[in-house]
Amino acid sequence: MIDIESILKLGETQSVEFKKSMSKMKEGCKSLCGMLNTAEGSGMVIYGISPNNKIVGLQGNLDSAQRTLTQHIRDKFDPIITTSLELERHEDKSILILSAKRPKEIRYYEYDGRAFIKEGSTRRILTLKEKESLRRKPHIDSFSNLISKIALLIFDVIIFGEQYKQRIVKPWLDILRTRYQQIANNLRDFAFQDILIQKGLDKKLIELSDSLDEIVNMRLHFGCGEELNKLFETTLSKAKSFKKDEIDSIPISGDFYNIIKNNITMSSKKLQNLNDRSEAMVGNGRFEEVQSEASKIGYSLLKLSLYNIKQIPTDLKLELHDVAKELHLLETIIFFSDGGRSIRTIEDRINNLSERLNKLTEKII
Repeated sequence: MIDIESILKLGETQSVEFKKSMSKMKEGCKSLCGMLNTAEGSGMVIYGISPNNKIVGLQGNLDSAQRTLTQHIRDKFDPIITTSLELERHEDKSILILSAKRPKEIRYYEYDGRAFIKEGSTRRILTLKEKESLRRKPHIDSFSNLISKIALLIFDVIIFGEQYKQRIVKPWLDILRTRYQQIANNLRDFAFQDILIQKGLDKKLIELSDSLDEIVNMRLHFGCGEELNKLFETTLSKAKSFKKDEIDSIPISGDFYNIIKNNITMSSKKLQNLNDRSEAMVGNGRFEEVQSEASKIGYSLLKLSLYNIKQIPTDLKLELHDVAKELHLLETIIFFSDGGRSIRTIEDRINNLSERLNKLTEKII
């Protein structure tokens, strides 16, 4: 957990900025872009803290707010950016911490087509001369950058496609279909990129988008289970084929591998912290919050496990994927009036998965 008290004492800096509410989402992203383009190359935006260093907290559906922010970052940052998003409670109020670090191979980031830079407490746009100077240095090529962005969408198709049997009931099926609709739209946008057309990948992306559309638009009725299963299996097969042929062939840089290792370590610590707090949280009736936190950790790990990381043995990657999947699916467990047995089952499962992840992390690191 971040030391918020120390941060509040220092106030806003070149690498830390406060936003009172999620209505300032875009401004916060511009500032994050500016922080990443500094020599330090790292930054943090905290939503739910006023500019005068007071925790005011966030209101509304915070799960939805995080999904919106995550999607916004995917759409607006170029090249792809790896962020950390943490929801914490301080002074009995919720704050959302967005942080990131620029890898060495990335020359600079653009947000919504503009490259910002922070200079002290001010923010400006990089000049053409500054950008041209940075471009002369080695940087990630445009095709690899596009594939990296598409990879995150393909990973979501695989993640939810592998879980569709557990998510085939409401509200999880509705959420899954909504996500698939977003992915289909995004993949079609990518399909019209000239470089992807030249390499013949536009057809693959459009075919996958069409398969996603079939799942989204299928009219559900009694006895449609077999037909729906086939649609999911077909879509999952296309997504895995694209991953194998186009994504896995792009090598993982040393810097990105270090980012992945650090994220796995951080996820293990988060899960251990949740495990330590879960009994007290359940005692206060916050069992759904326990589910949600565990699921978010699992989702983050699932995306990491799908990268073709040759530095990690296959058996460890498979086990990481299995642990992550179990964590992610904790949000789908329904509580029953059974004297607390179903709640205790979740507590026991989190404890078991925390131990497994901790052992895995030791082997990977």
